[in-house]
Amino acid sequence: MQQEQHPVPEWIVVGAGTGGTSATLGRYIRYRRHSTKLCVVDPENSAFFESYERARTS
Repeated sequence: MQQEQHPVPEWIVVGAGTGGTSATLGRYIRYRRHSTKLCVVDPENSAFFESYERARTS
């Protein structure tokens, strides 16, 4: 990424999954003290949404 015109992105958007990718990216962003924001998205009707809602309301 160092050779890119803008090597430190403002945002990184990743899909929700097991959380491994977002957790690793989040740790890297904090470790490097970048101002990059991380957004984890979950597509409509995904397998994870129902579990998330149940955990949130209980």
